[in-house]
Amino acid sequence: MYRLILNSSLSAMKRSAVTSRTYHRPSTTAPACNRFSTTSGAYFHPWIPGSNTYPQTAKWHVELSNQDVKKLLKDYNPKKVEEDFMCSAEGPDEMGNIVFHVYRRYTRGEQLRLQIATQDGRARITEITWETFGPSVQAPEWTAKRFAIEICREFLSCDMKGAK
Repeated sequence: MYRLILNSSLSAMKRSAVTSRTYHRPSTTAPACNRFSTTSGAYFHPWIPGSNTYPQTAKWHVELSNQDVKKLLKDYNPKKVEEDFMCSAEGPDEMGNIVFHVYRRYTRGEQLRLQIATQDGRARITEITWETFGPSVQAPEWTAKRFAIEICREFLSCDMKGAK
């Protein structure tokens, strides 16, 4: 009875593989580098720069110290699976402008972008762009600014003394 049900539900190709026991059985042992392990090398998907779907932009005037600028120029790659964000900087270009990006690990999308301008040896954040929750739900500006301050302080150890 069981063979009759099995033969009627499987295609001819699959049926021959099952009866000859040549089909692939999943391995019961874990691979050497588990992508979900916190002790082995963590596996991360590639990042998608500029993938904001509902970006919102606002002016922001925050003075940065030279130490903070040096820390922002260093990229931050997550070391553990539990860490949700990656930071990357572009620049400085020929005008001295820097673009600082924060990407979310799970969505692989850009969550935050800071435009940093340098003039006369001083650096200043001039603009902030952040991802909102959709066209009908807008994230307030103050939450994006607070998020930027927390990311810079927590992951990059920036002082951000001029930020409010």
